[in-house]
Amino acid sequence: MKNSKFILNYLKPFKKKYIFLLFVVIITSLTNMINPFLSGRFVDELAGNKNLSLLLTLPVIMFLVVIIKGALNYFYQMQFEKISQKVSLNLKSDLYKKLLDLDFYYYNTTNTGETMTLMTNDVGTIKECISSMIYTILSNLSLFAFAIISMGIVNLPLTLLMFMICPFILFLTFKMNTKLAKPFFEIRDCYAKLNSVIEENLSGNKTVRAFHRGDYEIKKFDVENKNYKNKNLKIAFIIAKYISLIEMFSNFLSLILLLFGGIFVIKGHMTIGDLTIFSSLIWALNTPINVIPSSLNNIQRFITSYSKISEILNYKCKINNIENPIPFSGMHESIVFDNVSFKFGDTYLLKNISFKAKAGEQIGIIGSTGCGKTTLANLICRFYDPSEGNIFIDGKNIKDFDLKLFHKSIGISMQNPFLFSETIKTNICYGNPSASDNEIESVAKIAQIHDFIDSLPDKYETIIGEKGVGLSGGQKQRISLARTLLTKPSVLILDDTTSAIDVMTESKIQNALKKNENRTTFVISNRISSVQNSDIILVLSQGKIIEQGTHDELINNGGYYYDTYEQQMNNILEKVGV
Repeated sequence: MKNSKFILNYLKPFKKKYIFLLFVVIITSLTNMINPFLSGRFVDELAGNKNLSLLLTLPVIMFLVVIIKGALNYFYQMQFEKISQKVSLNLKSDLYKKLLDLDFYYYNTTNTGETMTLMTNDVGTIKECISSMIYTILSNLSLFAFAIISMGIVNLPLTLLMFMICPFILFLTFKMNTKLAKPFFEIRDCYAKLNSVIEENLSGNKTVRAFHRGDYEIKKFDVENKNYKNKNLKIAFIIAKYISLIEMFSNFLSLILLLFGGIFVIKGHMTIGDLTIFSSLIWALNTPINVIPSSLNNIQRFITSYSKISEILNYKCKINNIENPIPFSGMHESIVFDNVSFKFGDTYLLKNISFKAKAGEQIGIIGSTGCGKTTLANLICRFYDPSEGNIFIDGKNIKDFDLKLFHKSIGISMQNPFLFSETIKTNICYGNPSASDNEIESVAKIAQIHDFIDSLPDKYETIIGEKGVGLSGGQKQRISLARTLLTKPSVLILDDTTSAIDVMTESKIQNALKKNENRTTFVISNRISSVQNSDIILVLSQGKIIEQGTHDELINNGGYYYDTYEQQMNNILEKVGV
């Protein structure tokens, strides 16, 4: 979808209706010329012929014109609003779908406030453009044009004298539009930053309270809030500066009319009725001139929002399907990392990773914080692609597989799981909505969370708070694990899934997981107890595999793994008082 056409594409289903409504707007502007001419005729008849029947008829006609104009205004405004609501609905839906399809590269470089501003403020601006901005501009332009033409028909010399003011107004309008362009992009970015601060503090409210950093967060908010205020004042100053000049020149129109119009009447070049027509049409010149600042304001807001939405709709994901992807039905033979490296920016997070794991095996991944364990898991899930090297499953490059089918067959349970503000049952069957109650209970038992759920008054229908508030870290991890298991993945990735769970419960979970011999499992942990029963254990340090083997082999080697094992065993012995 090209930048220049995306709004036209959304308006396409309403194309004929929208063009017809724009025509109605022009006709409505034209009806504004009727009553000034009738007023002029009324004055001339009153001063000259004193035709009583005509004097009685003209006000009735003028009243009917007002009624018709009001009806037309109501009609096209309501129709424009209906169209804009439908376009807004479709645009929000497409943007939401696009946001769900965007890869992690986008979310790693874009804050939540920016995304929220896009979905609310920017879409609202586009809706406002379709519902009112376009017809307001067209209405005022056509009103101004019809007024000039009408005046020219009545008295061309006086019209030309009044029209001399227009070049000055157009120059000031152009200057104001130029000055407003950059500040509107700045104010939109400030608004997004302000939203980010609010969202971040609402999400991290407990942390703020725990560290008594409320005053600090208020100051941080005040900085962004004042910055937003200053940008608004900057725009207000520019508008106030130019609008005062524009209004000054527009007021000259009345002075020109009084001075030269009076002279023309005295010299007999026009009648009192003609002067009345001019006087009645002055508002048709002043109104479009006076709405120039607000129109330019709306245009600049539209351009800014249009640019941001276009940027998202045209964002090219780095993780995509190839032209004819291979259907993925699960891992049956092996997964191979062939000299894989991954860097974010200029920094390597993984370097020259090579290993092979057979289907049905458990692969343990251990290492210090920041060594690249989670990055490796993300590569297996194809949330990212390697910067160098390749990953093969069953002899095929994972880039060749259909992305959606691939993701359906890879299950990952993370250390800090996200739970929805829904029932426990809805959260568990999120990846498999058609699962039976027996299947849900079965995975809950494997995750050692069934007994807890069964003890609740509403059991599986218990509604949990936003992001799992009210649940312990271990309970959230186990619900997340049950949710992942219910998708029946052929490859299961446990990324520090049991870090908040006691050793006894963790042992029960591991024993339950071993019963499925057809599933390949990657266990990422800092605990030796979590990975020691793995078929292969990879020890990572600074993005590289420094040791590889079984638990016994690594213990005998006496390296990093052995040192970690000894340290953790000593810690356990100290706790039990041995």
